[in-house]
Amino acid sequence: IQNVYAFYTIDKPGFIIGGFDDSRSKFNYPVCSDCYNLINKGKKIVSEKLSFKFYGLNYLLFPKLLIGNTSDYKDILDIYFDQTKQIELKEKKGKEYIGNEDEILYILKDNPNYITNTFMFIERQQAAERILLQIDDVLPSRLRKIFEVKKIVENAFSTDEYKTIFTFIKIRQFFSKSDDGKKGNDLDEYFLTIIDSVFKEKNLELDFLL
Repeated sequence: IQNVYAFYTIDKPGFIIGGFDDSRSKFNYPVCSDCYNLINKGKKIVSEKLSFKFYGLNYLLFPKLLIGNTSDYKDILDIYFDQTKQIELKEKKGKEYIGNEDEILYILKDNPNYITNTFMFIERQQAAERILLQIDDVLPSRLRKIFEVKKIVENAFSTDEYKTIFTFIKIRQFFSKSDDGKKGNDLDEYFLTIIDSVFKEKNLELDFLL
């Protein structure tokens, strides 16, 4: 599995069972050859169909069915795969601006509440992968609530002459770099903390924001 997902690693002794014996590392994650092929195929599908960007961060989207059977899950995946095509078409047609990174969230909010979504934010550095944040079991109703609040904020700051469009980019502008002179973003951890709180409906301390 190390060849499939780069965040599974045995490059440190503490990651290996059996007295830190390198030859026994396979027992950490025993996977048969058939399962390996399925995992490899699954990763390819996720990378091609369920991989998105969120304001400079990459994430994978995993839908989960709370009720139903295998055939129901296949139908759900077909819907998700089609949604990625819808986003591409909307971008080309130049429809009402929501924010490209918010588009998939806007579509998912209309799904029934027996589907939950897991968002896995990952960082790729050369051949390595690192999981930055995993948000489990986000219901469509929670996404609907986020967009309802988005409208409230937009109305509060809009005038007759100017309409405010509020997306997560507004938050990202504050939580990207601690100094404009920095080459890369060094505030990703803070931005992800906010995203985690918004998606999970957790309180954010005022001291943290200040």
